[in-house]
Amino acid sequence: MGGPARRRRGHVHPRRQRRQRPLRGAGLWFAAPHTASGEYTGTTTLRTGARFSIKYTFTFADEIQTRPPLLWEDGEQQQVAALAQSAGGARSNNPRLAAFNGAGFTAVFRESDSYGTEWRGTLDIVTAEDAVASAEGMQVFNQVLLSQVPVYYDQVGESFSLRTTVTVVDATLLLEPVNSAAPSEQNIAGLSASATITHSPA
Repeated sequence: MGGPARRRRGHVHPRRQRRQRPLRGAGLWFAAPHTASGEYTGTTTLRTGARFSIKYTFTFADEIQTRPPLLWEDGEQQQVAALAQSAGGARSNNPRLAAFNGAGFTAVFRESDSYGTEWRGTLDIVTAEDAVASAEGMQVFNQVLLSQVPVYYDQVGESFSLRTTVTVVDATLLLEPVNSAAPSEQNIAGLSASATITHSPA
């Protein structure tokens, strides 16, 4: 058996920002266990209490424009619920995913700072429930969509870039293949991925 779950490590999907829309796409994908031939079997569970960090770095064209995103308040907490499907329909719901956001979580806005043309802020996130990827049916993947917490600017009249870095602080996957292989746990702390997007005025 393949043992470890096939997952996209700290997979980040930043998308081009649209005016008055949040930036979406940072999170973690994982899959049901699979054999050496690629056959999915059993379940993979992301255990409750998984911890993540998302660091946002906005770089503006000049220092005058440097400011926090619209809803950012240092120290504030937000609760985000699990969500089976997005209201965006087929355009935003992958048919291989068990959920649009597989686990509810708490997000804390940590102290932000700015220097020159850069603004930097970090979200700390802890999941409140298990998320499961099962080999039954076609939806063999699941995800925790950490970017359900909106970080955006409502009116942007200047160019800027955004670098997003997602880090797994502490998270455990329980792998339970349905054959003679024994269940096992895999800690994925330390996985990290970054992506950069740019925005230009229309």
